Amino acid sequence: GELLTLSRLEAGVGQPALELVPMHLLLTDVAEDARFEAEASQRRIELVPCPACTLQGQPELLQRALENIVRNAIRFTPEHAAVRIETALTVSRDNLLIRVLDQGPGIDKDEQEAIFEPFYRGDKPTGSGYGLGLAIAKRVIETHNGSIRASNLSNGGFCMEIILPVQVS
Repeated sequence: GELLTLSRLEAGVGQPALELVPMHLLLTDVAEDARFEAEASQRRIELVPCPACTLQGQPELLQRALENIVRNAIRFTPEHAAVRIETALTVSRDNLLIRVLDQGPGIDKDEQEAIFEPFYRGDKPTGSGYGLGLAIAKRVIETHNGSIRASNLSNGGFCMEIILPVQVS
């Protein structure tokens, strides 16, 4: 299913019509869904409330992309620690900044672009995935005229930073 989604995104085929997506509600749903998974593995989800804003896009694809990112953060965060989802409008108020922060080991700097390539799982793969989740997330975000980047945090942990164009409600 993920391979088919990635193929469709790359080909631009079969895309549903665009809708007005309330990002504050979408992020709340993503956090609530992830909270069940996190609590089952002795982890927490912390969501900084998102400003009321909307995006012209495809809600199912956006939700799936954000869920892929948050699930990765849960997988790499140690037990009894939290994954934090921070949101803020940029100074110009026409972009939403979303940061998903985990408390895991981070990754080598030379892998920070490669993780967005299909089937890339790194030197020490964990879990049973196929290396498609972040590739799909990147394609979805770029399809919505956004950007995504990965970086290690100076105090340990890892950050996925997403910027999406929005309208403030």
